[in-house]
Amino acid sequence: MESKNNVKRKIRYSLAAALLPLALGAAGCSLLGGGPSERDMEAMEEAEEAIAEVEEDFLEDGYIPADQAEDAAEAVGELAEELVEDGVLADCSVSGSNVWMQYESGLQLVYVPRVAGTDAASLEESYEIVTLQPYADDYPAELAEEMKLPDAAAEVLERQSAEWEFSKNWDRKRVSLSHLEDLGEKQFILWHGHGGWTEETHSFLATGEEFDEDEYREGGEYYEDFVEGRLLKCTDGRVAVGPEYFEEYLGSLEGSFVYLAACESGKDDALAEAFLDKGAEAVVANSDTILTTYNTRMLYETVNGLCMTNVATGEYRTLEEALDHAGDLWGEDDGVKFGGQGAKPEIFGGRHARNFRLENPNAGAERPQEGDGPGTGETSAPETNEPETSQTESTAPAETVLQAYADSLTCLYGDGAIYTSYFVKEEGASGYPAIRYSFEGCFPQEPLGTVMKDFDLDGASELLVVEVNPDYTLRLKMFEAVGGAAQCVSELSIRATVVSQAENGYLNCLTYEDGYPIIGIEERAVHDHIADGVLMRFTALMYEGSSLTLLDEPEYMGSDGMDNGFADRMASLGIPVDFQKMFFDGTSIFSYLPSPEIFASSHTTCVWEDEEWLDFYLDWYNVNTSESVEASIIEFR
Repeated sequence: MESKNNVKRKIRYSLAAALLPLALGAAGCSLLGGGPSERDMEAMEEAEEAIAEVEEDFLEDGYIPADQAEDAAEAVGELAEELVEDGVLADCSVSGSNVWMQYESGLQLVYVPRVAGTDAASLEESYEIVTLQPYADDYPAELAEEMKLPDAAAEVLERQSAEWEFSKNWDRKRVSLSHLEDLGEKQFILWHGHGGWTEETHSFLATGEEFDEDEYREGGEYYEDFVEGRLLKCTDGRVAVGPEYFEEYLGSLEGSFVYLAACESGKDDALAEAFLDKGAEAVVANSDTILTTYNTRMLYETVNGLCMTNVATGEYRTLEEALDHAGDLWGEDDGVKFGGQGAKPEIFGGRHARNFRLENPNAGAERPQEGDGPGTGETSAPETNEPETSQTESTAPAETVLQAYADSLTCLYGDGAIYTSYFVKEEGASGYPAIRYSFEGCFPQEPLGTVMKDFDLDGASELLVVEVNPDYTLRLKMFEAVGGAAQCVSELSIRATVVSQAENGYLNCLTYEDGYPIIGIEERAVHDHIADGVLMRFTALMYEGSSLTLLDEPEYMGSDGMDNGFADRMASLGIPVDFQKMFFDGTSIFSYLPSPEIFASSHTTCVWEDEEWLDFYLDWYNVNTSESVEASIIEFR
């Protein structure tokens, strides 16, 4: 491989080779007239040939390795700075592995190394979505909702493109060795289950396949796989696979994305590298033993974050941005909100993997200039292939555009519908009966409610839509009127839930004034029907013109009636509350707020009296039946 100086020298001798035209700036440029001159075309051809010559020194299997991309960019950046000093260029800057340059005429140019693979999963190409849950129904009953999240994440991906299909939903025994060999190119592979790590084996994943003693005895390939360490026998009778198995039997994973939501799947890089060596674009794996409640939520929210767009660029979020989004919601690691030991998902595959994103939905759109965007004046609408908006539509007041969008939604709040929840008894992890709280699939996934207000005080209204996530937590979406249409400019999930496992409680979504419009979500619930704990939580947010921001989330959960700092945190939000009245008298936070207005609400009511429940519970619990019984009703009114 040649030195940086040689690379820089080659680029300098063929200046055009380092410059790829992106856009035209100042009027008067010759290309704005009758088209490019013959010399212009020759220069572009020379550029392509020279770039190919320079990149040849970095290429491995046709691409520049991600860890070499910045070397090439650094050389080009140093050259560009010299050309600015010489007056050839007006300005330049280096951003990671890219170099931006501009002539006095306004012509902008960029150098982009040919990094291995692609940063995009094309919405126009066929992709398969695969979920693997070898222990799908072996977790405690109280984790039933968490077990739905990998499939829910797959469904979020499937909705992104008609060319993407959630075709492989593998649970328990379907996560077999033969099925694993079907993993391949252009797939989203979402694995949730048990795993581990030893110094000898590195990270491994338990499958749904039972150890076959008879086949092992017969010798042959099955036997050899075990003695060579490609397969591992688990103490629960399952077969586990590690890096050497995937290295031996896995085919190409070109273009695929892998999320390994298992304990210690990323304790070192050996397992992740086995997937990356097969061509996977990126791998997410866990640093250590991780709590299931955190693990499944991070999987779901990271995938969901990949399907969100960055309003400033019009592009989908990168994997790094998506993981940060999930961490903002559920904590950087499982110790922040779930009491774990600090395990967290990490990205493997270097800068290329961190920048992995779905295909830009607005490819070719003009990038907003600094200062553009919500809350800062006019916003440039992304270019699309949709018919041009009429003058009447494009100049319609924001209130008209947003109200039309709000009217098109079917919301739970206000429909008066009542949904029934159930107690379901099933075998727990320890072999003893366990009780699960379920809606048995009847709860609709629809928006909860909407409210329109000038949240960022820029003189134009915004529309806030509150939706229900698959695990019944809430997602807040802020819409602005852009180009005659309602466009989502920011979204955020929060822990507040419309469904209390408590059977008795309420949720209020509201706004109030504190010199600035504030969004508040109030929850109160009895922690469990056969316990005496109380949950009180208040989530405060604001919209600052570009993003929804969480201000604080004071919470009390317990039965001792001790404040534990709840009132102080509420006071820091400008809301003085009497904790004793709240705890003992049931006084709501709503009553302490300045100018509160509720725009969505849910009420959960238990159908049992305590004495009636206790009499029933003893008989029901001890009878060998899994029949469900009504637990409570939830109403949106």
